Amino acid sequence: MSVSVGEVIGDIVELVGVFFLSVEAIKVPNLLKLRDKVLLPLEQALHPSMVEIKKLSWTTEELDDSHRSLRHFFFSHLCAGLVGTALLFGAVARLSTKVHAVVLGHSGIAIMVGAALLVSVVVSIPLVFIATGRALRLHPFMILFVVALYSLNPLILLPMMLGEVMHQLSQFIAHQAINLVEFIDERTPPGTIGILGFLLVCIGKLVQVLTHLRD
Repeated sequence: MSVSVGEVIGDIVELVGVFFLSVEAIKVPNLLKLRDKVLLPLEQALHPSMVEIKKLSWTTEELDDSHRSLRHFFFSHLCAGLVGTALLFGAVARLSTKVHAVVLGHSGIAIMVGAALLVSVVVSIPLVFIATGRALRLHPFMILFVVALYSLNPLILLPMMLGEVMHQLSQFIAHQAINLVEFIDERTPPGTIGILGFLLVCIGKLVQVLTHLRD
């Protein structure tokens, strides 16, 4: 284990311990308000809407809701995926000298790929809006087929896949944050959280000391 990794692990453990010790100052009711007003609505918003593609008859309101859900699904995944792609590419380029050298040495290729990605994204915006618009009134299955066919474009497929990964990760984080608040709520009165926080602070400090001793 390198010194930097050991320090980071120790800092994270210590930070969690300090948070547990700070619960008394933060007050559990305030954490419950955070859960009810922020975390629960966030978790609900992250759950995808169900689209019944096998349904035969639709009211105007149902069709509009389905189209709205499909638009939200595509654009939320695409935007999150584009951010994830940029972060992934930046991290790889920064950590790998070979990738960094290729990008710098072949800037023309990088510009072409970036331009192609921009064109693909720009084209997708009116395509999705037209497919889900009120003028065509397309069946949701047809919209899914068109969007799925267009998403086979590698420049769209990668962001969509990364967007799904980020979506699932966001759901997991929100759910675990709710579980953490409930864990704290159940164990604060008997003093378990305070004891656990103190132990985590001690463990974090111990990890940092051992890391420095190995240096």
